[in-house]
Amino acid sequence: MKRSIVWVLVFSILAAPAYAGTTATFPMSAAVEPQLELTATVYEGNVGGPTRTAMDFGTLVSDTLGGALRADKFFTVYLSAVTSSRRYEILQTAAALTNGAVTLANGACITTPHDNGVTLPTGSVLGSRGSFVATDKLVYRSEAAGSAQSVAAAYAITNDPANGATEFISSDQPGGTYNSSVTFTLVLI
Repeated sequence: MKRSIVWVLVFSILAAPAYAGTTATFPMSAAVEPQLELTATVYEGNVGGPTRTAMDFGTLVSDTLGGALRADKFFTVYLSAVTSSRRYEILQTAAALTNGAVTLANGACITTPHDNGVTLPTGSVLGSRGSFVATDKLVYRSEAAGSAQSVAAAYAITNDPANGATEFISSDQPGGTYNSSVTFTLVLI
């Protein structure tokens, strides 16, 4: 009896319907190149003003006879960073404006980083107002997630402490054209 039960089980298993089927499997992949991109646009005045390729502050003027000198215009540099979600900083470096023999007072040459009206990610840091005559001055530091972000930095030559001036350009500053340049750098941290 045991043998016949075993044979019935074996025969039942062998007689069960079998379905034929085929499958095809193909691997898939996609590559994303890590991005590290900084774009910058210079506007005369606020963002949205005329775009410029240089910051020409023009002839400096005084608000009072013999008073400290200032520029009649300012510039805003609009900066956008994309880093593939890696933490980063935007830095700026500028030498003093010089006519080849003397320089303008560094404390009258001011930059003011700002958010340009957008909410910055929690944990990010906006640089502080101060002289743009600096090496690797912080404009913006991202939060740990490294979100793509746009910020702006205003550039002025001012005689107003309310606008950040800590030094002044005397009305007897030697004449001439004073030149320098500013460089923005995007670095991963």
